Formats: sequence, structure tokens, C-alpha cells
Amino acid sequence: MYWWRALRGFGPTHEAEKWLGEMGFVEYDASIAEFLPEIENLTTHARVTVIRGRKMIEDEIDEDALRRLSLQEYVDDGEWLEAGRTVTRAEEDFKERKRL
Repeated sequence: MYWWRALRGFGPTHEAEKWLGEMGFVEYDASIAEFLPEIENLTTHARVTVIRGRKMIEDEIDEDALRRLSLQEYVDDGEWLEAGRTVTRAEEDFKERKRL
């Protein structure tokens, strides 16, 4: 067996680690519309579980939005993401109106 064939099996792991490192730099900056797609993209490339991506989202979004999300149970992660998008967007709109 040639050595490059053996190393080829490690490629995806190294690539996944690179994307996982990128996830550490993503921050929520008052726009859920920009934040969620970026997290979803990185979790796909990093091949991490949805739970890990969900944890990152929960760590970044506003506490009031998390409180609203905790009032219901969700069938799957897609439903949770959509509810998170809606609730966080409502929170962003509220804060924007308050500033005005």
C-alpha cells in the first residue's frame, strides 16, 4: 500500500477540524438573518452534530429570545431553528424600536 493512499483517509478529518476552528470565530452581531446561515454552513462543513450547532446558537443569541424558545417543545431541530429565527428577529425588532 502506498503511503499517500493511507493519508487520503485523513483528509476529511483535517478539513472538518479546519471548519470547526472557523466556528469559534462566528459571533452573533444583532442580525439573526446573517448569523444562522453562517452557523448552518459551518456545522455542515465541520460535520458536527446539530446539538453542537444548536449550543453555539444558544450561547450567542439574546437571553430573552432563549426564554421565549424555552416555552415550547419542538419536534425536530429544523422546527427549533425556524422558531429561533422568528423569536430572535422579533427581539431584534423590539430593540430597534426601543432605540428609536
